[in-house]
Amino acid sequence: MPRAASRCRYGQNLGTDRTRPSERRHRQRNVTLLRDALAYRSYEAIRDLGHNLKGFGGIYGFDSITDFAATIEESARAEDRDTITVTTERLADYLERIEVVFT
Repeated sequence: MPRAASRCRYGQNLGTDRTRPSERRHRQRNVTLLRDALAYRSYEAIRDLGHNLKGFGGIYGFDSITDFAATIEESARAEDRDTITVTTERLADYLERIEVVFT
């Protein structure tokens, strides 16, 4: 299972200045949706959110997001609530700490 770093810096071109802040907000919204789906034990929704996050991480080169998301997606298939909970919180921590440097 991936571990969140204490502080991360990552350089990536995510598009226009307008798109950059919205991407961060969207990932944080995904964490809220994961928590909500987990509260209702909606493993299909969790799996879909994990899959979408995995795609985002892969497209933009955020390997840690991809790793967290893959764990969430696999754990949703197994209905492993504890692993989903821990991984979602690690993802949330990572998203709070990451400093994206646009190149």
